[in-house]
Amino acid sequence: MAVSDLLAGLIIPAQWLFCSSFMLSSAGGVYPCAVCKATQKATYFLSTSTMVAIALHRYLAVFHPGAIHFNVKMSICITWILGLVVAITNTASAKVFEYFSPDHIITCRVILEFSKPFDSKIIRRYRVHLSWIAQFLIPLTITSALYAQIAFNVWRRSIVGEKSECRSRRLGKSKRKIILMLIVVLIVFILCWLPIHIQKLIDFIRQFYNKKKSDCHTNTTYAFIYWLSISSCCYNPIIYYIFNPKFRDGFRYLLNLRPQTSFRSIYRNTSSNTENVNEINTIAMHPATLPAL
Repeated sequence: MAVSDLLAGLIIPAQWLFCSSFMLSSAGGVYPCAVCKATQKATYFLSTSTMVAIALHRYLAVFHPGAIHFNVKMSICITWILGLVVAITNTASAKVFEYFSPDHIITCRVILEFSKPFDSKIIRRYRVHLSWIAQFLIPLTITSALYAQIAFNVWRRSIVGEKSECRSRRLGKSKRKIILMLIVVLIVFILCWLPIHIQKLIDFIRQFYNKKKSDCHTNTTYAFIYWLSISSCCYNPIIYYIFNPKFRDGFRYLLNLRPQTSFRSIYRNTSSNTENVNEINTIAMHPATLPAL
């Protein structure tokens, strides 16, 4: 996810150059722009699919600890292979923003349309109609369902043999922080991606009933919605910094804000936090009875 977020952040300014009117009008200029657009779409898919993989990993750690082995390397490979497929399908017949044309600062056009060996218009039609399902609806549904079960299990169950009041308070604080982090992740995902997909759905409905091509959005409202969606790659580090002490200490160490602390000691100092997480993960390992609703 970190690599995909970094690529997403770098590809935006690259489009200002490679998708400019000057570059698109030059010989072979459409190909770098198409690659940038395809890479951008692939990074968004990688972020959402990685979010689903993380949710599945946490679900298995809580409900089936040790019973089911989650192959992290395999999940990363599958995610990047699917991202490559998304990039390839977006290379053909990509609708891109054209920057700094003689008449407008921002306009749009479709580049790299093919009729052989495949019809790129048909591919684009299906891709546009199904992108919001594969990139937004399915990941949101799966992640929400898994996180809801995790939050319910962590919040309602208690650890068998809990005797220490101090330990109970520490565990309660850790539970609240974990649940809050899961809620924040979902809310940020919805706020970033829901507006742009609603706009695409409205365009599809208008195009379906009016039998017209969708307009090129160059107004301020769409620019803000588009910015909101592409800014999603910036929020994950902020969320981790707020809720994860280990990530926060490591970030401060890299910025040399705590030069007296060694990087190895950061992990030793966060052992108590890891202990709390392990305690929470043991909730599902004991047959504790859920309280009556």
